[in-house]
Amino acid sequence: MQLYFHESDKFPYRPISPIWMIIYVLPSFCFFIIVNRRVATPNKDYSGGKSTWPQRNTFISFIHSCLSSIFVVIAIIRAPEMLDDPLSHTNRFNYALAAFSLGYFLWDFVDCKQNSALPVL
Repeated sequence: MQLYFHESDKFPYRPISPIWMIIYVLPSFCFFIIVNRRVATPNKDYSGGKSTWPQRNTFISFIHSCLSSIFVVIAIIRAPEMLDDPLSHTNRFNYALAAFSLGYFLWDFVDCKQNSALPVL
């Protein structure tokens, strides 16, 4: 695999293969499907006839933001040199962190497409 390096980069880096990004994104997507099913309250409507989907979606978004925040702190602890040159420093954990968020955003897109009351393309 080719090593990418520019004279302004402090750390040379090797990009990850696209197949690995797919492999990293799929578990994240499935994780949020499972979380959505666990959070869903079947046959219980506490909102007086209103949809509980927006609250559930917001809660899952909160879960994603909490987990991502924890993972970012772990990423910085594991590789503090990333703070010196964040654009050229990468490692597999950082790729997995990006894939985790991408999996969430894909899940959120599908969830919004299925449950939104607004007409969607």
